[in-house]
Amino acid sequence: CLLSAVARAKINFRPNDRRSNIVILVLFLCCSRALAFYHPCFYCKELTRSHRNPNFLRKFSFEVIMSENKECSDSKKPKIDEALREDTICQKLEEMGLKLPSPGTPKGSYAMLVRSGNLIFTSGHIPMREDGTLITGKVGSETSLEDAVEASKLCALHILSTMKAELGSLDKISRIVKLVGFVNSSGDFGKQPVVVNGASDLLKEAFGDKGVHARSAVGSSALPLNVTVEIEAIFEVFQNGNHL
Repeated sequence: CLLSAVARAKINFRPNDRRSNIVILVLFLCCSRALAFYHPCFYCKELTRSHRNPNFLRKFSFEVIMSENKECSDSKKPKIDEALREDTICQKLEEMGLKLPSPGTPKGSYAMLVRSGNLIFTSGHIPMREDGTLITGKVGSETSLEDAVEASKLCALHILSTMKAELGSLDKISRIVKLVGFVNSSGDFGKQPVVVNGASDLLKEAFGDKGVHARSAVGSSALPLNVTVEIEAIFEVFQNGNHL
């Protein structure tokens, strides 16, 4: 009934008529109470501005009342925000021409990651291609430095794939705390930091400042399956899904 009365008043609305202004304002204040009870997105405080600008009602009120009935309660707003944030890092990786591989599974008596508080510790990840083959060989004698850098990048992508499988969205990572990279090296090879830079630079470009991390780059005389590089990581994640 109130809406019908408002509609009739709207038709005869005269901005310069003080009586029309008062009638319209009273009717809308009554409607606002009813709408505020049933529709959480209707804010009564907006109507208080109408007495300063009579044309405000013509522009604002009916747009609100006659708009489609969309669900937008406060309880659903976080989900909307989450949807907007979801996979932002994945989109950045796509812009970089990169794609996350399928998440791996443990090949022994261990877990792919362990969570303690808001820290996640990953196991070592190796450079496995999408077809299941590995990048193998000692850097300096069997594998070139360039191939080793690519292997390092592939390890980083596998780590991110594991994190996405755990968290659902890489945007829940608040900081990359540390990387530890092991490089299968010949006796005279000393450029392990250059190799692990492949992973570090990838993470820095994808995550920005929160991708800058502490790091160790260690030479090794052998690695499992003779892989060229193995990398593990420590991540800090937002608690309870809250974003800073």
